Amino acid sequence: MRHRSSPTSQRRRGAVALAAALTLLALFPPPAQALKKGCQEVFFFSTTQLLLAYSATSNAWYPLYLQGPEMVRGSQFSGRVIVVATTERILGFSAVTNAWSELRASPTEEFLEVEAGDDVGVVITSERSLGFSAHTGDWSEVDLRFVHGGGYQ
Repeated sequence: MRHRSSPTSQRRRGAVALAAALTLLALFPPPAQALKKGCQEVFFFSTTQLLLAYSATSNAWYPLYLQGPEMVRGSQFSGRVIVVATTERILGFSAVTNAWSELRASPTEEFLEVEAGDDVGVVITSERSLGFSAHTGDWSEVDLRFVHGGGYQ
């Protein structure tokens, strides 16, 4: 004689199995998800006259020419972001939007730090802290002269 489980016990076992599966997924993500995080989608190099961004998402190069005596002061790239500080501009490239975005640099600004993470880039100057988002392809900034007494520490 076969023993049949009640619908309540079947639902309970199903809920336990689902909870166990979700817990395992949270603890051990599938390889595709693990590879996606931190995936390098941009590459960058520069010459004395040209900045070249390569985007793996579009399989294309995006050139940007330096203007006159403009020189690169610092650059970093990682994940989907490239950030570049020149004597004239602060530049960001996004592999999501596949476009350069720029801000003018003040003649009195000193460039202190340029960093890039997977989806964000940061440029710190003597006057501003600037953040670049790969998702929006745009800059956000705060004037350091008016924050906590001013200046970068």
